[in-house]
Amino acid sequence: MSTKMKAIILAAGRSSRLYPITLEKPKCLLEVGMKRMIDWQINAIRDIGIKDIVVVVGYKGDMIKEELGDDRIRYREYTDYENTNNLHTLWSVKEELNGGLLCFFADVIFDVEIIKRAKESEEDICVIVDTSKVLEGTMNVKIEDGNLISLGSHISASEASGTFIGIAKFSDTGTKMLLEQMASTVSGHQDDYYTIAIDSLGKKGVKIGYVDVRDKMWLEIDTKEDLDNARKRYPQMRK
Repeated sequence: MSTKMKAIILAAGRSSRLYPITLEKPKCLLEVGMKRMIDWQINAIRDIGIKDIVVVVGYKGDMIKEELGDDRIRYREYTDYENTNNLHTLWSVKEELNGGLLCFFADVIFDVEIIKRAKESEEDICVIVDTSKVLEGTMNVKIEDGNLISLGSHISASEASGTFIGIAKFSDTGTKMLLEQMASTVSGHQDDYYTIAIDSLGKKGVKIGYVDVRDKMWLEIDTKEDLDNARKRYPQMRK
C-alpha cells in the first residue's frame, strides 16, 4: 500500500437542515469552540502527515475559499449540488481518486486519533464506525462475525451494529475499486451518498474493513440541536 495519501473533504451541500443559519454561511464554516468545523478536519489531517488536501465546494464556495485561503489546500468546484447528493460530488472529482485516500463528510469533528487509526489500517477499504451509537435516520452499519456487511441509511436502528461517522480510508487498490463501482452506480442515483458504492462492493464479496472509535470523541452536526450541543460540550474553547 502506498504511504502517500491525500484527503478529500466533501463540502458542496446546502445543509438545509440547518436553515436559516446556513442561509448566511455554509455549515463547514460554523464554529465549534474557537475553530470552524472544517478547521477541525484540516488540522487533524495535517497532524497525521497528509499534505495534499482537496476541498470540494459548491454552495457558497467562494465564501469557503475566501475564509480558508489557498496556502494549505486545493479547491475543486461542483455546481450541481442542488440536484444531487455526495455520490455525484465525489464523482465530479474522479480524476483525484488515485493512490491512498481519506474521504470526509464536511460536517463531522473528531479526535485526531480517529484518522490516525484509519490511516494505519491495512484494509484496502476501511470505514470509521462507532458501535456504541445506533440512530434512526443516519448512516448505519451492519456487522456480522467481525465483518462489515452493509453500510447506509437504509439500515434501521433495530438491525444496525453501529453508526458510520462520515470518514473512510482507501488504499491504492481500494481507491481503484471505489472508482470502478462508482462508475457503474452513478447513473440514476441522484440522491445517494457515495457510500452506496462501498455497500455495493460489500454485497459483491469485497472485504470492507472498519475501525471502531467508540472510545474517541466525534460529533456529526446536522441540525441546530446538534450545533448547540457541540458548542455546549466545548464552551471553554469558544471565543
